[in-house]
Amino acid sequence: MRVFRYVLYIPVIALPVLAYCFTKTKKRELIDMDAQEAYSVCFPGSNSNSIGKIYRLLTDIKEFRNIFFMRLGKGIFCSICKLIIPELKTFEISTDCIKGGFFVEHATSTYINANAIGEKFSAKQNVTVGWNNGKPTIGNNVRIGTGAVVLGGISIGDNVNIGAGAIVVEDVPDNVTVCGPKAKIVRYHDGPTANAMLCWENLGGG
Repeated sequence: MRVFRYVLYIPVIALPVLAYCFTKTKKRELIDMDAQEAYSVCFPGSNSNSIGKIYRLLTDIKEFRNIFFMRLGKGIFCSICKLIIPELKTFEISTDCIKGGFFVEHATSTYINANAIGEKFSAKQNVTVGWNNGKPTIGNNVRIGTGAVVLGGISIGDNVNIGAGAIVVEDVPDNVTVCGPKAKIVRYHDGPTANAMLCWENLGGG
């Protein structure tokens, strides 16, 4: 049944995939990084080439559509693609400077409005990153748990985990986990390897 669905979607997804194939190299590289991150989360253990990943993600994962169209940019062609495969309406991205590996899972009621976001940013549902006398600047390898809020002209360092429901309104240094209604550091760790080994589920990450 799923295979039949993918075949049925070929003419629907063809135009956005063509848009990807003919977009500028730098944009395509960012999309590839986003697709790799999303694919590893949504289809663990599976593998495919770049076009195969994008085709499957555009077919099944609405959150990825928002990210894909954000990368393509504005224009009539992109607007037509959005009519063919609609975005997730409760997921808004208002950040122009986002490096590759960006993905938000189950992105209902999620608003991302940062000054800049580094590589491999991930978040869960009901997350707000936004304005309060300035917008956050977020480093590389940052993960934000369900329902967390990050506000203001603050800096979030590299290799940071923000726990579910945390409210972050002050700078966060590199290599830490923060939790709590007024977020405090609950753990220091050393770089991306240790960060990846943290028990993300216990922080409400998924």
